[in-house]
Amino acid sequence: DVKLFRLVGAPSVGVDVATKGPITQAAEGEQDEKAHRASIDEVRSSLFHVLELLKRTLELHTVVLLFSAPDGRLRLVALVTDSDDVADGPFEAGAGAVGAVATRGLTMNLEHLKPGYKGLCYYRGPSTVGAFLGVPVVENGQLRGALCVDRLEDRSFSPREEEVLKHAVGE
Repeated sequence: DVKLFRLVGAPSVGVDVATKGPITQAAEGEQDEKAHRASIDEVRSSLFHVLELLKRTLELHTVVLLFSAPDGRLRLVALVTDSDDVADGPFEAGAGAVGAVATRGLTMNLEHLKPGYKGLCYYRGPSTVGAFLGVPVVENGQLRGALCVDRLEDRSFSPREEEVLKHAVGE
């Protein structure tokens, strides 16, 4: 997670407040680990709040952020959903609507999905959603993954909603 969220930086040199001397290598490693955990918790909390805000304001069923792993599969990074049928992953990246977003960098805005549609890898089985929108996550010109949302009802996503999701990717 430290690498995933780009939290690794140059090593720091610390001073032990009790002894006024340099922190030992073991103590420094422990402090770094605590700092990394705190940073990861803060990033995850921020991600949750952004996804929760999207879910509520756009009246969504599921909001999921997926990143490409080194093995080429997709890893679930953050999720807000009303569903009990979301899989843990990792997911194969090449298939379905999610694959088109995450591996080819295409924005996918699908409506009138038939019950049982299998193109949403983050569900354990065929989905019951009526509309899907996925936008690529690009960082420094490199495709990193996908931010995907869906609705149970067959209500298409407007161009304005698509822009909101693209803006959220920046956050």
